[in-house]
Amino acid sequence: MKKRIFITMLILIVITFSGCGLNCTDSAKDNNCKVLSSKDTLNIMIYDGDSRGSTPLEGDKTVEYSLRVPASWILDGTVLTDSNNKIGEIAPVVLLNPGEEAKFLDYKITEGNVLSKELISVAEYKGTKVILQTGTESGSWYPHIYLISDGTLGFTFTIYSPNQIRNEAEEKLFDGIVQTIRFKQII
Repeated sequence: MKKRIFITMLILIVITFSGCGLNCTDSAKDNNCKVLSSKDTLNIMIYDGDSRGSTPLEGDKTVEYSLRVPASWILDGTVLTDSNNKIGEIAPVVLLNPGEEAKFLDYKITEGNVLSKELISVAEYKGTKVILQTGTESGSWYPHIYLISDGTLGFTFTIYSPNQIRNEAEEKLFDGIVQTIRFKQII
């Protein structure tokens, strides 16, 4: 009985994250996708050695962004969930100083193993895609970290894979979602 429940749960997780061919790109007309938009306080980068973070910019400036995701995903603040399971996070959008884009896009690992790191293009933006392998009590998991910049703004989007092995269909879904990221004006 326990084995049957485990297998059923595993199948549901794989179906949820593989997207069953789900295509959330801009050109897709998939009714199983939706546009998430958010208006957030603009931040500035702060660095401490290889660690980095952000702090709100003075003056209450905000930035809007949007992306297409599976219809079941919910954005609650900066956390993405699907059926109450955390599946991703969007870090605060940062205003980059002149010349800071290269430093922003050069992600330095602080834990886990880098499985891949590559430069990507997202519409007219530059980006870096990093896939990590991180150990847990129950095995490994694979955070997919996307750093996107238009030269002025920096956007960090992390999607957590529940799979114990890398999954090509899942990576294709994640990459397609990232291709839909768009910044809107700074207010």
